[in-house]
Amino acid sequence: MNKSKPYSLLASFKVLFNCLLLLSLVSILTACGGSSSSSENNLGTDGTDGTDGTGDVNDVAQYSAIYGGGPFYFGGQTTMNELKQSGFTTINFWTIHVESNGDLIYNDQLIVRNGTYVGRATWPAEIASLKESPTSIERVQFGVASYGVPDFERIQALIASEGTGPSSILNKNFQALKEAIPTIDAIDFDDESNYHVESATKFGVMLADLDYKVTFAPYTSKNFWADIFSQINEQRPGTVDRVHVQGYAGGSGNQPASWNAIFGDLKVSMGLWSDHGSSCNEGRSPNQMESDFRGWQGNVSGGFIWLYDDVQKCQGSQGAAQYASAINQALGITKTSVSRADKPSPDNNSIFIENNVTLSWEAGFGAESHDIHLATSANFDANTLLANQNNTELNLMDLADETTYFWRVDELHTSGIVEGEVWTFTTQTPGLSAFDRTDETDGIANVRGENLPNEGAASAFDNDAQTKWLDFVGNSWIQYEFANERQYIITEYTITSANDSPERDPRDWILTGSNDGLNWQALDVKKLQDFTERFEKRRFSFINDTAYRFYRLDMNNHSGNIIQLAEIELIEYQQE
Repeated sequence: MNKSKPYSLLASFKVLFNCLLLLSLVSILTACGGSSSSSENNLGTDGTDGTDGTGDVNDVAQYSAIYGGGPFYFGGQTTMNELKQSGFTTINFWTIHVESNGDLIYNDQLIVRNGTYVGRATWPAEIASLKESPTSIERVQFGVASYGVPDFERIQALIASEGTGPSSILNKNFQALKEAIPTIDAIDFDDESNYHVESATKFGVMLADLDYKVTFAPYTSKNFWADIFSQINEQRPGTVDRVHVQGYAGGSGNQPASWNAIFGDLKVSMGLWSDHGSSCNEGRSPNQMESDFRGWQGNVSGGFIWLYDDVQKCQGSQGAAQYASAINQALGITKTSVSRADKPSPDNNSIFIENNVTLSWEAGFGAESHDIHLATSANFDANTLLANQNNTELNLMDLADETTYFWRVDELHTSGIVEGEVWTFTTQTPGLSAFDRTDETDGIANVRGENLPNEGAASAFDNDAQTKWLDFVGNSWIQYEFANERQYIITEYTITSANDSPERDPRDWILTGSNDGLNWQALDVKKLQDFTERFEKRRFSFINDTAYRFYRLDMNNHSGNIIQLAEIELIEYQQE
């Protein structure tokens, strides 16, 4: 993709189709073999007739896709389940780099060498699960190349020295990839530098012979893409069945009409970049996406989102479903988009929780009601179901002391149940008392920046929520040093939101500890946090058994160039 940092490519679709001719009293079913000109308008990728059981052509005529990088490799089954529930029909794994010796690298992870798959052992099964019912996913694609990496130059050199026959390392390695992960339907070309027609054509033909489809992810150089489209499909008809045009970054001026003109009857899909940036204030929100894709309706074969990594950062577990729903609503694709519950309170793994506590959470996208389970182990069944309810809070009373509780919120919606994550909290220990160590007035507050005289660092530790610390940047830091080299084992802290402008609230942060002010140890990490009210105090606990002299918060806001908070407390628990 056309950007200077590692990001993923777009997703493609395996095209089958079904020509249904009704002539008077005779129905003739014709299998229309692999032409790229109209194949994407009828069939599903599973070999079915593209109907929903009623005989009507369903949403596989168009597709919604998302590109993703590292999270698709390291996110495990949790990420795969999120994608299955999202409503996207195509997933594009971004991206494979081809080394000079033919090694295949997924981003920075070696996955194929010398004709053997050597990637993470559970990854093939996780990818295979994407198409296992219940799921919205019908097609899986892997990108090749990216901006700033000479992958297609290396492919050209390998072909020049070894060709593409069965004995060539290029052939062996892509065959090994297909054998290890047969779920892969297509390879997505993201050539952004080489543009060599002959070698790209040979590479595409080789992939066709290995039972891959080929898709393109262009943003410029139309003549190159038109040439290899026609040459690959002349030699292996129907191989190139999708074109995913980048409508962002270097391709931000692209429109489907001019690209459709060079691919015959094949309509391109268009892609847009989700919310991104350090404060998630760049790119397009789901609502903006839906509006954009409605404007392209009738001129595209589908739409895609760049980039899951950013969606996860900016929207959390709901994001994939929100963006899939935006495309599907705009293009008339009838897939259900749902997500799991998120943002539990008490925070996951919290400790020293009071015996009377209110559980709360953020509802999953598409949820109609919630099943709440609570137990003293992670084994949930009908007996652990506390309630089914519509609201997102549940009061618990008289919990046992010094006990770890496990809880889960399952989201119920029209098409089924989305099982939630398992969260835990541990109740308070009798005889322990909490001490806010910032109450010691001789401590020293330090910050990256402040708005003196009234909104300085000291205002964050003055036990007055009506005052605040403010800095004129979107990401900043604030730290507290205990006087006289005192050290405390802090296991809990609170942050109170300021009086106005919720966009200035901390959203993501890292709490670290140090004894010299130079070397820092990460203690707690939070992402996508929301303060729902002004002057709201939120409590966060974590496991720590080391006494530190300095504690520091590095944080980002929600948007804009100002960050602020009213109050911070650093809490130590000690025996009474």
